[in-house]
Amino acid sequence: MADCGSEQWLDTKEAAQRIRLEPKTPQEMRVAGTGPKLYKLGPGRNACVVYRSSDLTAWIEGFGYRSTSEHK
Repeated sequence: MADCGSEQWLDTKEAAQRIRLEPKTPQEMRVAGTGPKLYKLGPGRNACVVYRSSDLTAWIEGFGYRSTSEHK
């Protein structure tokens, strides 16, 4: 995990731990476009992928409900 100012940047493994998923799941979500916002550092297919801590929090908060009847 790297700190840039007040923001924390996490690699895929760290992000998966933060959102309590298996490390391969964020990779699958990247392909499907269903996961949290990501950043690719550098050109090409092998660019390093990182996630901003605040983006992970925002993604998690998108799944908040007050009751189970709200979940579709």
